[in-house]
Amino acid sequence: MNRSIAALLAVAGASTLACAQPYLMYVDSNFDEVILIEAATGDITGLAFITDANDPLTWNFQTPKEAIQVGNEVWVTDQLSDAIYRFTATQPADFIGAITGGLDNIRGLALVGNRVYVSNAGTANGAPGDAIVVYETNGTFVSSFVVNNSSTGLPVDPFDVEDFNGRLLITDIEGEDLVVCDVDGSNAQVLVNGNLNFMEFPQQVRVDTTGPGGTQEIWVNAFSSPAGVYRFTPAGVQVAYYPVTTGGRGVWPLPRDSAGAFNVLFTDGVSGIGGLRKFDPAVGTPSTIVSSSGGQYVGSVTLASNPVCNDIDVNNDGSSFDPTDIDAFLSVFSEGPCVPETATCDSIDFNNDGSLFDPCDIDSFLLVFSEGPCTLCGV
Repeated sequence: MNRSIAALLAVAGASTLACAQPYLMYVDSNFDEVILIEAATGDITGLAFITDANDPLTWNFQTPKEAIQVGNEVWVTDQLSDAIYRFTATQPADFIGAITGGLDNIRGLALVGNRVYVSNAGTANGAPGDAIVVYETNGTFVSSFVVNNSSTGLPVDPFDVEDFNGRLLITDIEGEDLVVCDVDGSNAQVLVNGNLNFMEFPQQVRVDTTGPGGTQEIWVNAFSSPAGVYRFTPAGVQVAYYPVTTGGRGVWPLPRDSAGAFNVLFTDGVSGIGGLRKFDPAVGTPSTIVSSSGGQYVGSVTLASNPVCNDIDVNNDGSSFDPTDIDAFLSVFSEGPCVPETATCDSIDFNNDGSLFDPCDIDSFLLVFSEGPCTLCGV
C-alpha cells in the first residue's frame, strides 16, 4: 500500500467539520414539505429534504408547522396530525419515528437546554389543552405545564416557544402577548403586551443578534391586522414594525453582509404573493422566494452527508472491503476528475452531493468502509 490508512484517517478527521453543512428549513403546509434554503441568503437550495409520505403508519403531513434540529435529528410538528415526526439530520433525511398521544393542535417547538418544549392547545388524544408539553431529546415524555398570563389572568395559549437565554419565550394568542417563564412554567411575566403594541395573533418568535453591536433582539411575525413583523429589545421595548404582510406566520433574520446590512425572511399564506419572502429592514419592500399559501415557520439545521451504502470493491478484484480498496480509492482520488472516464478511472462523488473529489467523499468512504458489508444500512 503506497499510503497508510493512518494518513487517510487524518485527512478525513480534518475534513469532518467541512462536511457539516448549515442550512435553514422552511416548512410549507401547502406543499406538505420541509424545504432546505441557504443559511446566508435564504435562497432555495434545490435539494430534496423531507416530503410527505402521506402514510399514517410513518408520517402524514396535514399541516406541518415547524422543523427544528434536536441533536442529530430533525423534529417536525404537525398541527392537524397531532404528531411530532422525527428524521435524521442528514441529506437526504431518513424517517426515525413519530411522537403521538397526549398532543392536540400543536404549533411551534424549541430545544432549550437538553429538553424539547412544544406548544399545545387542544385536549383531544389526552392532551393537556393550553400548555407546554416537554420531551427528552430521545422522544420520552417528561411533563406538561400551564403558563399563566398575569395580564389577562388566563392560561397562555401558546403558538410558538423559543429559547430566551435558558428561559422560555412564548407567543400567547389569547393575550396577544410575549410571555417569558422558567423552563417549568414558573416566574412567568409579560414581556410584551400586544394590546399596547397593537400586535395581534403573534406566531413565530425568533431571538437573534441583530441589535447594535450584535446584541439580542426579538422578532415576531403577527397573523392578524395589524399584521406584520415586529422587532423588540430584550426588555420588550418595540424597535420597529414592518407592515410587509397581511397574514404573517414565520420570521427569521439572515446574517449580516460585509457592509453590516441584513435581510429578514418571513412567511405567510397570502394568496398570490405569500409563502417564503424576505425584506431589507432599511427599505421594507418584500420580495417573494417561494409562492405558496402554506408558508409556516423557519428553523436552522446542520446536516451531515448521508453516505451511500455500497459493497466496496474499488479495484474490482472480487474482494470487498480489503486494504487494496483503500489504496485504489486514494489513487483515483489523487488523480482528480478523469477526462474521459474509463473502466479504471472514475470521477469520485462517493456521497452523491454533486461535488466531485471533495473531502466529504473521503469521509463517506471511510464511514462505509468501517461498517463493512451493508448490514447497518438495512441492505
